[in-house]
Amino acid sequence: ATMRVLGAADYVVMTRDLLDLAVMHMSAIYKLRSAGKQLAPGEDPASPQVRQRLRRSALILSEKEMLRESLATADGIHDVVTALPRRRGPLSERTVVVLPFYAAGQGFGDKSVNATSTGGRGGHSGKGAREAFLRGTVETLARDFSHVVIFTCHPADYNNVRALELPADVVLLQLQKPILLLTAASVEAARRISTREWDADFVLFTEADNAFVIRHPEAILAQLQSNPFVAVSPHRLAVMSPPLAKYSGKLRDTEVVDGASQAGHLRCCALPICHTRVHWKPLMHPQVVAHNVYGTPAILGSHNMQRRTFNLCNVTVGPEECPEAPRGAVEVR
Repeated sequence: ATMRVLGAADYVVMTRDLLDLAVMHMSAIYKLRSAGKQLAPGEDPASPQVRQRLRRSALILSEKEMLRESLATADGIHDVVTALPRRRGPLSERTVVVLPFYAAGQGFGDKSVNATSTGGRGGHSGKGAREAFLRGTVETLARDFSHVVIFTCHPADYNNVRALELPADVVLLQLQKPILLLTAASVEAARRISTREWDADFVLFTEADNAFVIRHPEAILAQLQSNPFVAVSPHRLAVMSPPLAKYSGKLRDTEVVDGASQAGHLRCCALPICHTRVHWKPLMHPQVVAHNVYGTPAILGSHNMQRRTFNLCNVTVGPEECPEAPRGAVEVR
């Protein structure tokens, strides 16, 4: 996902505080589903606690259970976000959100186990889960932005998305191959903006499985307005299956909404510069924990899903600002 002023960006920046602008990578639920079988450093696989976790982890690996967790995640985000007040300001009203969506290769049945085949046809998650993720994405964005546009390239996707009755416009593009959707959506959005069919100054381009965490949207857009050759890219949080977070002992009680917690103002600072990844932690490392973000377990830090490793941020409570950022990052005040 990237937020930018219309026109070519010379460089991309990220916020010092991860919770100023981040996305919750909801399909990471699928990618982390086997991680509960991993052992933490020094863990004894014969201990009763570890054996219990391994048995419970095996139960959540089924496609049916993963679909259930995906839908529960989207429902949880819906319940929290829709209860929050709208925050639309003059700059966010000048922003168009571009969101490509494709699920046609995952089957057209109901939200059942038959709709979750992951047979390499365009991703990890099936149709039912993708529609759930799309709902979570749109609802977090619609809180701040009134103009959300979902681009599809298959009549079934177009009709199914319209049936979801989301606060977004739905567009059907005629393409020969679904792989062209990302590029085609970008080109079509640029055409509509250049011809003033869309009256916008900013564009936010994102994927359909990224629920947004934005602390001060107007502040980010104001910085973009004063730096027209800059694009701002969000940090990405990995979402854990709630049973996995619970059974692995990873879930903490901290509730995070709008960058605040029950204990006070929460900051997530100082992601190390990644010349190497020697400081990245595996999922079962004791320092890797999940906080409730929009009521959903999420790991605060960037991640590598192939290796299931995490570059953790420094979570602190209090009004202090994050220290000077790593090279290339900016503070959003």
